[in-house]
Amino acid sequence: RPFICPVNECKKAFTRREHLERHTLCLHMNSTWWTCTYDPKCTRTFPRKDNYRRHVKRDHPGVTWENPQ
Repeated sequence: RPFICPVNECKKAFTRREHLERHTLCLHMNSTWWTCTYDPKCTRTFPRKDNYRRHVKRDHPGVTWENPQ
């Protein structure tokens, strides 16, 4: 994998430059994370809204997705 994250502690590598760029923006430069609010026992957080939505659909079946602001 030719595209390696420049953050020393991270060590992630990607096959495509755009995946590295997305990773860097979301995980290392993003201050806003999405916190699951569908179950008080669920403490998951997500750097990207699409990952949060996928989590809700998979892990909390039967609830209706409400688009958080």
